[in-house]
Amino acid sequence: MVFFDPYDPSLIDDPYPTYRLLRDEAPVYYGAHRNFWALSRFADVKMALGDHETFCSSQGLIVMESTEGYAAPEFPPGNMLLMDPPEHTAYRRLVSRRFLQKGIAELEPRIQATADQLIDAFIERGSADLVSEFAVALPAMVFAHILGIPKNEWSAFQQYSAKLVSPAPTPEAMAEHHDAVEGVSHLFAKLLVEKRAHPADDLLSELANGTVVNEAPLSEAEFIGYGISLLIAGNDTTSNVLANGSYLLARNPDQRALLVAEPRRIGAAVEEILRYEPPVHGLARTLTRDIDLHGARMSEGTKVLLLFASANRDEREFGLDAGHFDANRQSEAHLSFGFGVHYCVGLHLGRLEARIGLQTLLSRVPDFEIAADVHWHHVIPTRPMSALLVEFAPGPTF
Repeated sequence: MVFFDPYDPSLIDDPYPTYRLLRDEAPVYYGAHRNFWALSRFADVKMALGDHETFCSSQGLIVMESTEGYAAPEFPPGNMLLMDPPEHTAYRRLVSRRFLQKGIAELEPRIQATADQLIDAFIERGSADLVSEFAVALPAMVFAHILGIPKNEWSAFQQYSAKLVSPAPTPEAMAEHHDAVEGVSHLFAKLLVEKRAHPADDLLSELANGTVVNEAPLSEAEFIGYGISLLIAGNDTTSNVLANGSYLLARNPDQRALLVAEPRRIGAAVEEILRYEPPVHGLARTLTRDIDLHGARMSEGTKVLLLFASANRDEREFGLDAGHFDANRQSEAHLSFGFGVHYCVGLHLGRLEARIGLQTLLSRVPDFEIAADVHWHHVIPTRPMSALLVEFAPGPTF
């Protein structure tokens, strides 16, 4: 008999054995303790992601809305992650041009320079925390540039963005989260005024001066909510990819050595990192009608947790070795960027940052070892790594 609670702290460091039990024994799992369903097989998760009319996003993306001592995060209106078409379509259109592959490719020199700058700060030391000093910092600095955040606000912006995801169900984590929402809201409100008075070639200027539903401009609250949704979707997730990739390559030195010798393989490796250890383990949807699946009836109004991390290791889709990390695997069919109308608008940026970041790390620090036990924060649904302490032979700065 399988028991699954996505908020169980004992699952955080290794939820994958439980995911496999769900796929094999309870592909449509009902958690009576929280009144939710969970889908764990690739075909079922992909089906649900592709049917936004039945599995809607506008009623929340996490299972646990509130319990004693915990309240679900509240964001201002304008959060694109919590929208369904046609509203979602209008809001997505406002930013989609900025994230087209051609435009993102122009950021390559900046991403490269940022990666080298961060590595310069620790390479002579021979040790680093690749989470805080690299994986978190790289996308935050790049995204601050894309948004048009003034450089004197970058440090505060980085701290806010790291704490905007769903907090762990503890008073301390909740307090940090609410402080981050308040801080970034104040910053965005100030920038809205500046970007409307003096627009520049940046994403916040486009949001401040663009129109959405009924050709109306964003209100201050919508502008703030939109900005926060972009941070959550594009910043924290890329941090997790870089951290997870560094961890997997440290754990698999033979595959790391192959990538050092043949850098052209890094693109395939990034896709395998995304498949094997996705940045988001699962998001919930709410049923708009009753639906029957695998002999179970899921009722209208119930939350359904779509487990991307389980789907990505489904042997039915990826073969019997789906639970094995293989940097040479061709695995772009994974669900780490979603599917359907909510397919990640920033996937080109995320892929580029991961490719350049990991390739630069391997070219400058080709051999590194994990220096301390690795654990993950009890944060649903992104499961960020708490730290990745590594040691290596010191090298030169540029």
